[in-house]
Amino acid sequence: MKKKALVSTMLVVTLAASLLAGCKGKTAGSSAQGAAEDDGFVYVPEFRTMTTGINEDIYGVRLVEDKLKSLIILRNKDYEPTGIRVHTEDKDGQNGTDKEFEYVFDKEEYISGFEFNGSQTIITCTKYGENGNTYSIAYFDENGKCTSKNEIAAFSTSDDEAEYYTFAGVDKEGYAVFTSWSGTVARVSSDGTLVDKVSAENKDTMDSFWDKEGNFYVSAYEGMDVNFDMVDFASKSFKTKWSKISGYPRKVFDEGNGTLLIFGDERISEFATESNENTALVNYIDIDMNNVSPDAAWINEDGTISFVAGDYGAEGVTYEVVTLKKIEKTADMAKNEVHMAVGFLSYDQAEAIRNFNKTNGEIRVVVDSYLNEETGETDTTAFNADLSAGKIDIVRFEDFKDALKNDNLVDLNPYLDSDPDINRSDYFENIFEGLETKGKLYSIAPNFNVYGYGANSDYLPESDNFDFDRFVKLIKDNPGKMIIPDELASQFLSDVVALSGNRFIDYENAKCDFNNEEFISLMEFAKTKPLTFESSDFEDFDPLKSIMNGETILFGFNVSDSMDIQLYRKILGDKFYPAGLPTDGERTFAYSVSNSYAIVKNSAKVDEAWKYLRTLLLDKYQSMDYMGGFPISKKFFETKIARMLKGEGVGGGAVYTGDTMIELGEPSSEAINLMKECVESAGLFKKDDSGVASIIDEEFRTYVSGAKSAEEVAEIIQSRISIYLSEKFG
Repeated sequence: MKKKALVSTMLVVTLAASLLAGCKGKTAGSSAQGAAEDDGFVYVPEFRTMTTGINEDIYGVRLVEDKLKSLIILRNKDYEPTGIRVHTEDKDGQNGTDKEFEYVFDKEEYISGFEFNGSQTIITCTKYGENGNTYSIAYFDENGKCTSKNEIAAFSTSDDEAEYYTFAGVDKEGYAVFTSWSGTVARVSSDGTLVDKVSAENKDTMDSFWDKEGNFYVSAYEGMDVNFDMVDFASKSFKTKWSKISGYPRKVFDEGNGTLLIFGDERISEFATESNENTALVNYIDIDMNNVSPDAAWINEDGTISFVAGDYGAEGVTYEVVTLKKIEKTADMAKNEVHMAVGFLSYDQAEAIRNFNKTNGEIRVVVDSYLNEETGETDTTAFNADLSAGKIDIVRFEDFKDALKNDNLVDLNPYLDSDPDINRSDYFENIFEGLETKGKLYSIAPNFNVYGYGANSDYLPESDNFDFDRFVKLIKDNPGKMIIPDELASQFLSDVVALSGNRFIDYENAKCDFNNEEFISLMEFAKTKPLTFESSDFEDFDPLKSIMNGETILFGFNVSDSMDIQLYRKILGDKFYPAGLPTDGERTFAYSVSNSYAIVKNSAKVDEAWKYLRTLLLDKYQSMDYMGGFPISKKFFETKIARMLKGEGVGGGAVYTGDTMIELGEPSSEAINLMKECVESAGLFKKDDSGVASIIDEEFRTYVSGAKSAEEVAEIIQSRISIYLSEKFG
């Protein structure tokens, strides 16, 4: 990617320096998060859609000698490919020209990659078969005539363990370079002959890129670090050039003068090759974009950043040229911002924020992340400081629940009840009720999962009443059999507490009851579990195999879609019984939420914050296909079930347990209806409380060590949790 001749080296250095000066590591939240600093400036995107004709698709775009060149696939009315052409235009879309190319590909061949190399255009294609894949490479001259097309025999295989190769470009010697999923980098001559290859050991390679000198790099995981490794074909090795790159790089472009422009999972950053420093520029969510994996990127003469990326929407792929302009942040901009504090933000939530920001002209939701990427922990110190200073309006509750008290939060019931577009009866009201404390609703959850216990009916017949006595009896009557074996012992105890309604903890009245025979029996059983405190105990344990072999007779499972049911039906057949949870009444499962949102009481923008939160309950968000779990809207829950019964979006595939492959296939209507039954029988709310879990874990350890009896430990737990409840909920 060459810059215009009039752009001097000094200008490029000056522009890069100005970008870096304005966007250093963010101090609001965790600096390790790497978000761009709020320095009084913001990036504003301008979009230009690259247009095509009817029945034409842009396959990809490259920046070649300061012009954008697109490979376009022509299709017939049945959407079958019938031809290709190359479109060339200036970066601003002017002076477009087209060249038709000879179409030499079979009906079963799919174009899988392309590159422009001087006067040549190189296109690779793949033919997928039941017994492997066939790869070919074709060369075209400047007039679009195919000069050669050859099979790459070394890549083509006749077995189902074939590697998948991706065309990455052309090296200085004119060889085509390919990367594979397994970390192999290979070079191929124009006649399809394998020249040589380099294989990575103990590396998980991801994307690749070329520097200005034509050297080829792969970004590769090594442990938890991401390195940029140069591929040395002479020595058949990978040589780490830059190490510990933050931001999980997806696409990398060498902009010259010691600067790499990196498009990561969440943000765009600049990497200084001399100092090995990665400086965040802007998060995608702040420019209303999804994760970006651009075909081309460059810095313009005026310091703006441009890139070409595909926008993958419901109606296909639209290619856009995006230019980011850095402008001064005005008082009016800040006045209209609603700040949301998060640790981790899920894809569907990021999409909800983008949709809101694009369509709401008055308010803009700004995401402040307090996640330290190095430790994986939320920075509660920075969060509490910003909370006290009134800098936070909305909180993703699960990320900060240990740092929050109900006194910090707004009761959302009045907003819910007065909203003209929301009627509680249209939703799973148990979710609202489960998030209430003393009649006040401190957070809302747009989606949910259902949790319960699955059983081997040889040990827990469907006819048995699964109450708490039966639960304890099941444990005592089956020594040597496993009960929820893939949980640490103390986690098992705290989960039983969280799933038992008010049996052990009454949050409404801030009271608890642990000094009883039931809890003592559970502690005695937990002490016998093979998995006690160390997560490493899971490394050699295969829970599915244990269930299949009849060693595990009761296990926990999330009902998040029909494939959960399908899996256990495949493993146990008719012996699979979704028992629910031990209760005194009918079979009951528990609702659980992982995404709930609260409004901070000392916010100056409570009403504005509600304008965003309410959208999570409305049709646009509730109808999202990629929402995790089930929508809280009954209407869209029923829509999801109806679509599943029609075979839409129901999954499939296979899972492995040991050396055994379990073909899942598409779930039957029986599995889908059983999933629906589990959801509709959910009557409890799974209230995960890390404060309670921490106390149980600490005191249970003293029981396991033999320092105290079960009765003594139960009494201490009773005392400590009583104090905890009084301080936090009293």
